[in-house]
Amino acid sequence: MTSSSSLAAVRAFVTLATEGPPPTLDALIQALDGLAAAYHSTPVGRQADSDSEPPSHDYAACYDALLVRFPEYGYYAATDPSEPISDSLTGDAIDDLADIVGELSEALWREEALGADDAHWHLRWSFEMHWGHHLRSLGLYLHVKRFRA
Repeated sequence: MTSSSSLAAVRAFVTLATEGPPPTLDALIQALDGLAAAYHSTPVGRQADSDSEPPSHDYAACYDALLVRFPEYGYYAATDPSEPISDSLTGDAIDDLADIVGELSEALWREEALGADDAHWHLRWSFEMHWGHHLRSLGLYLHVKRFRA
């Protein structure tokens, strides 16, 4: 996968999650797997030396739109693997999707406004700090829905 194909995978996921008919469960699982593969093949990149700021992400509007689009997805039991065994936490599949879409949308903005090098940097950094956890948690939730429901 080349750098342009990693950003193409990002673009494809955002489109799949937000436009057209809602994807099937299998298509969403496959798209999440594609994002994970895209992360691993994305060049390290470098943050642009720019004062440009991405447009603000309207999380609430994104969440509400995804909730309507994916009414069959909801809350799930989760744990924090970095903590000792404890009570379950609660995950939210729609929150996972909204956070992933928000971070990926910023990467696409960065590609257009600041170049692919900055987009690669953001994609990798934000995966490691934020959306990668959502991707993995959502992936497990969808796997269970698909194979244990």
